[in-house]
Amino acid sequence: SQWDASPRPVQDEFVRRVNEQGVPCTVRDTKGQEIAAACGQLAAEV
Repeated sequence: SQWDASPRPVQDEFVRRVNEQGVPCTVRDTKGQEIAAACGQLAAEV
């Protein structure tokens, strides 16, 4: 769908180009996609 993340190599190239211009850029990692979990449905282990 239009909301799916870009493939990792595309993300990496985007970050490289943005950083090259001196702009900080962060890519957030998604968790729970394989179980279709939404915000607040994942428990972190301590």
